[in-house]
Amino acid sequence: MILHNGIRYNPGTPFTNDEGTQFPGNWYSSATPEQRLQQGFTEVPDPPPVDERFYYVNTDGSIAEKPLEQCKQVVVSELASLRWSKENQGIIYSSANALFQTDSASRVNYLGVLNLAIANSQYSTIWKAREPNNTDSKFVIINSNDIITIYSSGMDYISKCFSNEESINIEINSANNLNVLLSINTNSGWPSNLY
Repeated sequence: MILHNGIRYNPGTPFTNDEGTQFPGNWYSSATPEQRLQQGFTEVPDPPPVDERFYYVNTDGSIAEKPLEQCKQVVVSELASLRWSKENQGIIYSSANALFQTDSASRVNYLGVLNLAIANSQYSTIWKAREPNNTDSKFVIINSNDIITIYSSGMDYISKCFSNEESINIEINSANNLNVLLSINTNSGWPSNLY
């Protein structure tokens, strides 16, 4: 990293020295090491890479923590995205050996057939699901009991996703410094989607 009078310098940038003399952007690349030193330029090791979501890199190359509340908001936002992806990955209903979607549009569709299944214990329908271990679609016949189980299992799974997000949020909000915050494992505690 190049510093000019203690401040990070990007080669190719015009600068003014202490006497007020202006230098063009190409001066640094054509100057000798002695000339650079005379004008206040020094080279220092690059700072270690930092996660700029949580740290500032100051103009002198030093690193400073961002405010804890700001860092917490980053982690909370990323946690919400993780929960959303978990919530929407679907459940594997082992009786049909199929993955049933749990996104919001699918939940509305399940409500429609759930009402039919509750009203008629002999009700059955063909449903488009996915193979459990890949993205291939498949059609399965599901009866009233399957529909009720799939719906209640899906809602149970989604509820457990929110519950885990809440538990991790409590940990995040109770963190009293950045090291504690960054030690929180947001990938732990998520429920199995196998029913």
